[in-house]
Amino acid sequence: MDYDFNRSYRDLIKDEFSVRNSKNKFYSLRAFGRDLGVSTSYLSMIFSGKRHPSVPVAVQMSKGLRWDVVQQEYFLCLLELENPKTQVSKELALERIQNLKKHNIKYDNLDLDIFTSMAHWHYPAICTLLTIKDFKGTPELISRRLNLDLNEVQSALERLQRLGFVKYENDIWMASYENVRLHAVPSEAIRAYHKDVLSLAAEAIDEQSFEERDFSNITVTVDPKTMEQAKKKIIQFQTEMTHLLEGQQASELYQLSIQLFKLTQPAGSNA
Repeated sequence: MDYDFNRSYRDLIKDEFSVRNSKNKFYSLRAFGRDLGVSTSYLSMIFSGKRHPSVPVAVQMSKGLRWDVVQQEYFLCLLELENPKTQVSKELALERIQNLKKHNIKYDNLDLDIFTSMAHWHYPAICTLLTIKDFKGTPELISRRLNLDLNEVQSALERLQRLGFVKYENDIWMASYENVRLHAVPSEAIRAYHKDVLSLAAEAIDEQSFEERDFSNITVTVDPKTMEQAKKKIIQFQTEMTHLLEGQQASELYQLSIQLFKLTQPAGSNA
């Protein structure tokens, strides 16, 4: 998502409706309103510009759209720009959007079919490595920095180029997107990717010094009803850590992995 303060919050909702309708021609405005928790007439008035949603309704709608916390913030800021409570709140909303643009938060979701052929850690790693300032994207340097076989790097670059994630200009490879973000889509490919990353973490325990890495774990009791909120908090934390770790001049590539999984069997289970 490109964070532009010249867009309308309505555009974001309309874009989402168009995407859903293109996937299912029977998906109607009534169905969209149901998913967002608002009536069809209310949604129609928003689309036509006759009405602005209140902040609580906007929050409810953004959750129905299943946006992450950063996208929700952008949506609410655009709403505040168009329907400000005060001049100060309008200026604060504009400042928040400018901060989003400053940090270049552009998350491009990999289509499931594309990712099926990319179930290994080095594909997103190569894309991200190419975003480092002043990095000379040659296959040889990528191979050395990521400890990969040169043929493996060249094959990955060719595939990434075909998919539009990297480009070749002036004898060096460059990323076409600043971030490759992989959402937890249930598929064999993405499960394989997570296993790949976990194996790297296991190697890092033995191969990297304490100063170079950080591993921590905690065992907690969990109310299952809090899981959805916990997942949103994790996304927010990942975004905050990205801003912190990039600093003024990023020069290294790290993997930040967070695992939250159940240890217990269902109550009454004989397993």
